[in-house]
Amino acid sequence: MTDPTPIRLVVGDDWIFPFAYRDAAGAAIDLTGFGVGADVIHPGAKIAAITPDGDARLLDQSVDETRGKFIISFDRSATIRCPTKKIGTHLRAFLITPDGDIRSFPAWPLDVEAR
Repeated sequence: MTDPTPIRLVVGDDWIFPFAYRDAAGAAIDLTGFGVGADVIHPGAKIAAITPDGDARLLDQSVDETRGKFIISFDRSATIRCPTKKIGTHLRAFLITPDGDIRSFPAWPLDVEAR
């Protein structure tokens, strides 16, 4: 298995990450009752996808086409604090089940560039 290609970002921009959560057969998973969260973790600190730094939310679960989708975003006032070109910077997204269990996604590497 090869390592994932880092997502290239610019410090001080709004960062938006859309997700589509699907099962092994490719069918969208119903996330009704779930919560969602994420962090950008970098050496020495992290930025959380909760107000005021960002937003982590499910999209409208009442429409079949959006089932399994959620969005993670980080405001530019938060991303300005992320150091550039630091090895180990990554996005960590997770779902919170209705029972309170956390399901983490694999961490995704980020390549943060200066403006």
